[in-house]
Amino acid sequence: MTRLRWQYEVEPDGFQPRVTPEGTPEVVLSVRVVNKGKESLDALTLLVRVKGASGEDREVRRLTLDTRGLRPGVSVQLSGVVTGLEFEEGDSLLLEREINPPADQRHLYPEYATGS
Repeated sequence: MTRLRWQYEVEPDGFQPRVTPEGTPEVVLSVRVVNKGKESLDALTLLVRVKGASGEDREVRRLTLDTRGLRPGVSVQLSGVVTGLEFEEGDSLLLEREINPPADQRHLYPEYATGS
């Protein structure tokens, strides 16, 4: 699975913090994804980090993108929503594609759980 995750290139394209009608904060992310390999995953999980103004991680969440149907070599625009993630003025948002998530955390990644 780690080898398959390695072949995906992910480039953030933008994000928009917002609040749901119920008052819950969330962040909408837009990313460009390309599978540079020959095999595909049904899902790809990324880490979303919100860093405070002083540089510390305020929040770290996972975002799983639906990558079913991505043809190898073709770039696509995908989006996802991280509910409950609060972004404040002065914060920075970072997107990370972990190549080799810790073994004790892999059950939290749908691509490892399903072996897609």
